[in-house]
Amino acid sequence: MKTLFNANDRIEGIPSFFYVFPDGRWEFIRKTKNMILYSGSDMLAKQCVGTPKMHIAGMYMEYDNVLPITAPVVDRTRTPAYYEALAGTRGYMRVPLTAAPGFASSDPEYLGNTVTVQAQTNGTFENGPGIVDGDTNIFAAALVIMPVPSDKSEDILFSAANSYELDLVTIAPIPKIANAQVGVKWDLKFT
Repeated sequence: MKTLFNANDRIEGIPSFFYVFPDGRWEFIRKTKNMILYSGSDMLAKQCVGTPKMHIAGMYMEYDNVLPITAPVVDRTRTPAYYEALAGTRGYMRVPLTAAPGFASSDPEYLGNTVTVQAQTNGTFENGPGIVDGDTNIFAAALVIMPVPSDKSEDILFSAANSYELDLVTIAPIPKIANAQVGVKWDLKFT
């Protein structure tokens, strides 16, 4: 049997969720693990051949305005169509990165080069009900390649993650509170 390349074996994605306050302070909430999607593996291959604009440029943040939240399944086949199909009390935000991606080199044996990207909510949403302080609960995020920033139909997903409790089973929604945004700092550690 032929073994296929699985980016999840070589890239450890760790999104950390924060509250971001107007004074610039980032207050840690929790971290979780992500799933590198098939389209993310495609993106890495396209970068190797020099395809323009094949880099992470933003995030999707999924939310629900009603609790409790049933965990959505994150599998490697997820595409932007999943987000466009959200309905009822669920929706998503499409937000650009808030800083240039960072790079930290690894030890001399190249175990652990890390890329860090970050984004935060900004009060706008793409699909779903409006965002309401106290009612909106963010429970998932995705890293997104945006070849045409003004055209979401061109978006490609790199990876996705749910906000879980430490058991990695129970969804842990993050309430949108007044006077703060929800931010995500996402480390991609290459092993």
